[in-house]
Formats: sequence, structure tokens, C-alpha cells
Amino acid sequence: QSLRIERDSLFDPYTQLATQHLFLNRIQHVIECAKEQPGKKFSVVVANVSQHINPGNDDNQNQSDEVAKEIGIRLNSILLPSSTVCRLNTNEFGILIEQSKTAGINDTIRAVRAIQSCLKAPIKLNHNTLYTKVSLGVAQFNNHANNSAILGDANRASVQAKELGGDKIEFADAEQNIRMAAILGTEAELAKAIENNQLQLICQPLVSP
Repeated sequence: QSLRIERDSLFDPYTQLATQHLFLNRIQHVIECAKEQPGKKFSVVVANVSQHINPGNDDNQNQSDEVAKEIGIRLNSILLPSSTVCRLNTNEFGILIEQSKTAGINDTIRAVRAIQSCLKAPIKLNHNTLYTKVSLGVAQFNNHANNSAILGDANRASVQAKELGGDKIEFADAEQNIRMAAILGTEAELAKAIENNQLQLICQPLVSP
């Protein structure tokens, strides 16, 4: 009984996601590690998942819990074991992503876009198919004093993403937003060039059998 009580204080018994208490403790622990290990990198992501509850449904809370459970399963399936996922409130989730010292902004963008992709996929619930709009706010560790500071940055970025229309990714750092926009622009140009058959082979190396 005592072990069950202890586990329930760390993980939600229904969704199996980390409680806010555990989530904040893990962020603070990683912050302390980063102070002792120069170069350690991690990011905190706040994902706002909106428009997933059917209007007029008398069982909205239960449906919301089912959606949260499915979101937790999806996120845990693509994230490393060192990551932590938490349900912050009804339709908002916090994600701690620990990264290697060699990870760069491109790696962070790749990880966050994978999160966005897995959350945007339609959710089949009972006999309904639910479609979501995902707004992601990202804060990379930058000498934040504590867990509240970095989580606050990620939350403000998530609000900004939602205010811009949703289905967007916003970084707390403006320079990182510029970098991400450049990467997405290049990818869009390449995709368009492939679609229009505009790529030209200039040189092809000969490979011996």
C-alpha cells in the first residue's frame, strides 16, 4: 500500500505520466547537474493540445483523460528513456528532453518536430476520430536559475505559438526562431524543387564493385 501511495505521488495512476512534482524535481536536478557539468544541454517543451474535446459531450473530462493517456503513450514511444513527460493541466503537457553535449539547435528542432508530428496524428477514441491543434513552446537551458524560470520561458513560448494560430513551434530565444525559420524555408524549397523536377545532377562518382 505504501509503495502504491509513493508511486501515485510520482506518476498519475491513469495516464502513467509524471506528476508535476516529479517533473519539476527532475528539471531542477538537471539544472544542478548542468551547473556542475559545463556543456550539458537540455530543453523544456510545453505542448498545448487544443480542439480535442467534442463539443456537447457530457463526458468531456473522461474523454480528455483518454486523450491524455494516448498522448503520453505516443510521446514515450518516440522519446529517450531519459526524457520526462508530464500533464501540466487538462490540455497542456510538459516535456523534459536531455541532450548530449554535442547536440545543436538542429537536433533540438528535429526532436521538437518529431513531437509535433506524433501529436498531430488523428486520435481514434471509441467511435470518434479526434483532430488536434498543437502549439509548442521550447526553452533551451541557458543558465536558468531554477525550474520555474525555464518552464516559464517554455510556457510563454507556447502561448505565443498558440496566439500565432496554433500548429506552430516557438522558441523562447528569438535567434533560435530565426534559425528554425531558415531551416524550414530551405526544406520547403528543396521539397518544391523535387516536386517540380528542378534538381540537376552535376557529378556522380564512380564506385568500384
